[in-house]
Amino acid sequence: MARWLFLGAVACLALLGAVLVPPLASSGVRDVAEQFQPPPNATTYQSRVTPRRVICLGASPCPSLFQSWTLPRRVDRVEFLSLLAAAGWQLDEEGDCRPRPNRFARVALCSATGEVDGFAVTVSQLGESRTEQTVLTLDVRPPG
Repeated sequence: MARWLFLGAVACLALLGAVLVPPLASSGVRDVAEQFQPPPNATTYQSRVTPRRVICLGASPCPSLFQSWTLPRRVDRVEFLSLLAAAGWQLDEEGDCRPRPNRFARVALCSATGEVDGFAVTVSQLGESRTEQTVLTLDVRPPG
């Protein structure tokens, strides 16, 4: 009887490990993210990768990747579009990359969304009217 309990416990731990431990193979989100290069004066602000798993737990879809960078200045629309073009991406753009007067909350100044290599991709520039500093974000996740 003790032997069966021991074997059951080992099986449960193996199953739990398969659910919680990320696989060794690349999930593809990093490959997509590496195609995008922020401006040279960008400083990494946040980076989060949720790998592919047997069971996806938590609020982030798996696999997914979120990166953000702070910039000391705003990126105008031409430069924003050139960042997308340098990555080889053709995404649907929205916004003119300029803040509206009297907007003191950080909001999307411009964004681009679409599909790259089977993943949903969103690039956004967040900013406000009282400062030139902005945040550039990249979100890569499964489509849908």
